[in-house]
Amino acid sequence: MAKICSDKDSRSPSIARITEKLKNTELRKQLEAKCVKNNREMGEEPVRASFNTTYEDFQTRAEEMLSSQSVGGYKKIRDKLISHNELRLSSDSRTGYDFFDVKRAKVKYGDERKLLETLKILIDDLLPVVRNVDFSWDSFFRNEEKVARDFWDLSASDTKS
Repeated sequence: MAKICSDKDSRSPSIARITEKLKNTELRKQLEAKCVKNNREMGEEPVRASFNTTYEDFQTRAEEMLSSQSVGGYKKIRDKLISHNELRLSSDSRTGYDFFDVKRAKVKYGDERKLLETLKILIDDLLPVVRNVDFSWDSFFRNEEKVARDFWDLSASDTKS
């Protein structure tokens, strides 16, 4: 989740990098013009209004998410425990060293679910702004379920129980 949310590497399409790029006024104007052009049958003003509302919603939600305790906590866990396995000197430890304690990241049970829900909303906002397309999570999950059933050679009735 840390990589999806806040990775700053130029090769990662993280929410942080996309949000920063979308702050470019010229890019915003280009995306708005493309949206109006691709949806001209709906009328210019309603399309512009919808684009701008969605754009502002995305920017606001993204900034809130990126400054949240959970994103910072997951990044800290990724950096200090998963990626680098940080050890600290400790007089309390038998070995003299302690691993990073996850409690110090101040991430609570359930934060991951809230963060994933926020990411879904951000993606829902991002797709019409950047690509002028909608995305159906229900269709996505149905397809994922079908792929899993086919892979495990299960019928639809087997997965209902």
